[in-house]
Amino acid sequence: MNKAGLTPRTWWSALATRRTVWVVLTLNLLAAVVIAAAAVISANPLDAVSLLLPLTFVAIGGLVTLKQTRNGEAWILLAIATSWSFALLAPIDGGWVPALMLMTTQVLLRFPDGQLPSLRWRWFSWLTIVLIPVLTFLVSCGGEFREDGTSNPYYLPWVSHLLVLMVLLPVVMVASVASLVVRYRTAARLQREQIRWLAWSGSVVVVLYIVTFATSLWYDSAHQVDSSSSSWFAGSYPLWLSLLQLCVLLSFVLIPAAIGISILRYRLYEIDRLISRTVSYGLVTGLVVAAYVVVVTLISRLVPTSSSLATAAATLTAAAIFRPLLRAVQGVVDRRFNRARIDASLTVGAFAEQLRHDVDTHRISVGLVAAVRRTLEPQSLTIWLRNSP
Repeated sequence: MNKAGLTPRTWWSALATRRTVWVVLTLNLLAAVVIAAAAVISANPLDAVSLLLPLTFVAIGGLVTLKQTRNGEAWILLAIATSWSFALLAPIDGGWVPALMLMTTQVLLRFPDGQLPSLRWRWFSWLTIVLIPVLTFLVSCGGEFREDGTSNPYYLPWVSHLLVLMVLLPVVMVASVASLVVRYRTAARLQREQIRWLAWSGSVVVVLYIVTFATSLWYDSAHQVDSSSSSWFAGSYPLWLSLLQLCVLLSFVLIPAAIGISILRYRLYEIDRLISRTVSYGLVTGLVVAAYVVVVTLISRLVPTSSSLATAAATLTAAAIFRPLLRAVQGVVDRRFNRARIDASLTVGAFAEQLRHDVDTHRISVGLVAAVRRTLEPQSLTIWLRNSP
């Protein structure tokens, strides 16, 4: 054994793992430099922003791998980062398939320890792996034209008849989510908290995507834009919609961040507070926007010639209802998602009521200890009372 207490075989295995991680990090960094240089030359800021996806995945994957070399989830993150880099470099339409497939299947199947929920899922795991090159080939060679409207040099006519197999993509995604639900139902408290972090990040991405997709379709319909020929981040979209589409792209960063937090267990149990704040601000934002639209519509119909009056009235209405609405919604949401905060408030309130009527030092100290233990859950607690003169 060496100084670290490892056998030669284990020591060489750990050394090979670290070298592999650094090789993957180096390759992704070189790819990022090439993509950034291409973005500068083409004056396309979208490519530069897209770099955040592979860089975040490779950073979290590398960190977790160096901390827990046997965690297969970390290696999947590194594979996703490499796939994203390939998608940004490769001139094929199907470059996005491997990264998306790994993120929506293998990450869910093997979260948080890199192991499958049970041996019964092994065949399904292999199926998703086999589908990655198959679906990539179908997307890359099944269309006569590329996403930018140019002719596809890899087009094969017979492949277009097999595009019906793309229906397997949402099927395996849903099945992978079901595997995570199965794991959650049989998991211990710690693993449940880890799964909730991943579920929160995935929910934010899905909700943002659905809202942005529906908004883009509405804009195409309202302005008579051919949705089949338009694509996200196109110059024809207004600034606010382009920013919303950009938020969807950046939201994917939440997934590796949540995985890193849950696996490394950094501030793990604050997920309840995070979920409650996300739900609260999401609901309040939707209600405020709805109120703004209603006020603008009503005033525009009553006073058709005064658009500035409608805008001012809607803005004042939104500002007036934001704070009261946020407090009301926060209370309702906390009772469902952040019960610890409600219980802590009730405990502190009960202790404050005891202080109003009790003068016995012993009973007050006992109540203080009970309140602190229920709210802060310290490992040790000591009360120092000054002796009376």
